[in-house]
Amino acid sequence: MTNSVKTTTKLTRPRTRRGHELRRRAHLPRREARAAARGDSRAIRNALIIICLGALMSAVDATVTNVALNTLEHDLHASVASVQWVITAYLLTVAAVIPVSGWASRRFGARQVYVCSLALFGVSSALCAVAGSLQMLVACRLLQGVAGGMLVPLGQLIAAEVAGPSRMGKMISRIWMFSSIGSMLGPTVGGALLQGLGWRWIFMINVPISLVATIAALYLLPHTPSRPAGRLDIAGLLRLSVGVPAVVFALAQAEQTGSLFSPSAVAPLILGVLLVADFVRHALRCPAPLLNVRLFARPTFRSSMVAIFFVDISWFGVLVLLPLAFQQLRHASPLTAGLLMAPQGLGTAIGMWLCGRLGDGPFARRLGAAGALVLVFTTMLVAGFGPTMSGWAVCLTLLCAGFSAGVSWVPATAVGYFGLARDEISHGSPLVTVTMRLGASFGTAIAAIMLQAQLRAGSGRLDHVQTAYRTSFYWEAGLALVAALTYVYMCRVVARTPVRAAADTGEFKLPAVEPVA
Repeated sequence: MTNSVKTTTKLTRPRTRRGHELRRRAHLPRREARAAARGDSRAIRNALIIICLGALMSAVDATVTNVALNTLEHDLHASVASVQWVITAYLLTVAAVIPVSGWASRRFGARQVYVCSLALFGVSSALCAVAGSLQMLVACRLLQGVAGGMLVPLGQLIAAEVAGPSRMGKMISRIWMFSSIGSMLGPTVGGALLQGLGWRWIFMINVPISLVATIAALYLLPHTPSRPAGRLDIAGLLRLSVGVPAVVFALAQAEQTGSLFSPSAVAPLILGVLLVADFVRHALRCPAPLLNVRLFARPTFRSSMVAIFFVDISWFGVLVLLPLAFQQLRHASPLTAGLLMAPQGLGTAIGMWLCGRLGDGPFARRLGAAGALVLVFTTMLVAGFGPTMSGWAVCLTLLCAGFSAGVSWVPATAVGYFGLARDEISHGSPLVTVTMRLGASFGTAIAAIMLQAQLRAGSGRLDHVQTAYRTSFYWEAGLALVAALTYVYMCRVVARTPVRAAADTGEFKLPAVEPVA
């Protein structure tokens, strides 16, 4: 009896150990998968923190100098037209360096270029703070524009590299939410620093932020490999780096003069359009172009860029008209006008956050199309703003308008990254950024031209001024309707395009499109 029990014990114990080992090995792939998922999630979170910090810093710097022009004019003993170049030089340089960001990321790696851009932004900000003349300040702003122009497209590129194009909606929503917050904080922070410490501190404040961001990027930003880049397309770079800033400069001049056909606007506009068109011809023939314009042959990418372009035209036109309307119709101070605009920024941030929670599925795109349609009605409501309208009604309308714009932007941009291979992201990201910048420039110029044309036709009385703003906002509502139609068209294109998941990466892949001859 005892021997049988012992024998049974000896026989069952090895079986138990072996079964435990088999169960452990069976669960091992699942544990490794969970550990890999946690590692990917940590890498995505770290990358998102750094990219959002860079976007916040770039957005604040783009708007913080707007409130300092009068002080710079007095302290540097310069004219208004000369001081305006402090802003213009930065914007033109940003537009000029965006196209080369894709090649730089392929040649040196997106992470390395992004870290260098953060460091250059801090150094150039310090140089701006110690500038002793207007000429030196403008030169330092040019250097700052080189860094700022790299941060936005490289940030989106790194987000697509780390998270994959299929999860770009979540990444873009967070990045643009911080960018929207930075645009709101820029004038407020600039005014506070200007009043308390002086104009040099609107640049010096970037130095510690840039230092923290650079050190954090060195340790937290995931590695992004470099890819075959070939020789730099010098011919394409010259065409695009002059053509895009020429168009932006022409639209800025048209905004100031109130006419697109003024001599200061029409000459750079024609030059810019010809250079951009010539770049497209060159890129279609070049074996290794600076930017692959053949991406526009893909229906999803093309429809996404068209939707982004028209949404930016309609929205940025409204943003130009609203502060002027508050100051001229409601006799609000600049501070009060800025506070009335705050709900718009809050609504935009909420809309982007919601899109990030929804992901990149069809529901988010339907919500974006609905937001584009709601933007038409909110713009028509804005046209009815009068001197006696309640401030609560104004804030509620702008909150809805900002929310509609926020839920429209993110899905449209995410669609642009659908189907892009890893080596195509460095071409797609600069094209997305250039499209957004041109849409914003066209939107502000069209709004300013329409308003000035209406004001010239009136007598200057308050009722005529109110009619001029109402007519301009109705035109903006028409542009918003065009944007909504293009958005619906984009959703239909995505719904008709077959999408499959790649087995190796899990990313969404669209069928390849033959290159344009």
